[in-house]
Amino acid sequence: MNKESFKKSLADQGYVLVDFYASWCGPCKTMDNVLDEVIMQFDDLQLIKLDVDKERKLAMAYGVMSLPAIILFDHGQALYQFIGLTSREEIVKKIEELKNGH
Repeated sequence: MNKESFKKSLADQGYVLVDFYASWCGPCKTMDNVLDEVIMQFDDLQLIKLDVDKERKLAMAYGVMSLPAIILFDHGQALYQFIGLTSREEIVKKIEELKNGH
């Protein structure tokens, strides 16, 4: 999948967290539970997981250099990127700020 087709697939979806991960990445596994909790807090937020080993070009297109990397999109536009282990509280706070236009 290339960046343009990926953006088009997100265009109609509203807010989406895209989790760039790898099966060999320990911190990525830790983030699984955190992201599940975050998703449950928002009715209008979806989660997509992308394995960087399978979607290398897409990861590179979004500048993903470290894992885990989570990017928040709104209708296909990247709004914010979380790098490394990130707490549920930090992710929720940033999503609320962005949704409220701060």
